[in-house]
Amino acid sequence: MKKKILALTLLLAIVASMLVFAACKDDEPDEPKKLLGGFLSPDYERDSSIPSPTISCAYESDRFVFDIDDVTLTFYIMLNAPRDTEEDNRLLFGDSYFIDLLYTNSEGQDDRMYWKTVDEPIYSEKYLSTDEHPHGYETEMTLPKEVFAQDSGEIVFGVMTVLSTDGSWLNGGVAIMYYTKESEGTVRLSAYKPIDWGC
Repeated sequence: MKKKILALTLLLAIVASMLVFAACKDDEPDEPKKLLGGFLSPDYERDSSIPSPTISCAYESDRFVFDIDDVTLTFYIMLNAPRDTEEDNRLLFGDSYFIDLLYTNSEGQDDRMYWKTVDEPIYSEKYLSTDEHPHGYETEMTLPKEVFAQDSGEIVFGVMTVLSTDGSWLNGGVAIMYYTKESEGTVRLSAYKPIDWGC
């Protein structure tokens, strides 16, 4: 009788451990196949407390690991719910915009790099989501090597609209990426903060 109870206990323990293993395996996230950040991220949820109209930003790549001198990504800038008249849009979004990068420099201080200025309004059709361009405006850009100043860190890709008459910053959007230097000359990008960084 004791042998039967022992065998049954052992069998139940094996079945229970198999169920736990299967459950844990199902909970593990799938390995992403592409680098997708900003509004392209599978976990992206627009904050409903942010009033429209807004600007959304995103980036993507088929790669995760890059030569540090050639970190080239596809970036997207999309205008959400513009106003009806050109004048209302100009007052809300200005008549030009700039792209900047926020990062930690080699001295460990927060820094900002004004990356590119675009002398056109952002409220034109090419920034809207269409059947032909569902993610709005698309451009390929190479991140400057200077933004990878630490062994690992966070880079914020930002877009800010400007009103030329007084230089006011009006409206903007961001997409965040994380990097880790893997070896001399290579860097790994992620749309998520690595777990070993802590919360």
